[in-house]
Amino acid sequence: MNNFSKNLIQETITYFKEKHNHIISEETACDYLDSLAGLYLSFSEVDADCSRD
Repeated sequence: MNNFSKNLIQETITYFKEKHNHIISEETACDYLDSLAGLYLSFSEVDADCSRD
């Protein structure tokens, strides 16, 4: 399992329940957070590459 805080995982679960009426598990919340973190890392790599040009 990833190193996301229990609070962040719970906030993710609550968000999907309140905003989308969709109940997700802790594992699914971690998967979503991992994907989001990967997206941000990709953007930071692109930004770093653009800064060098």
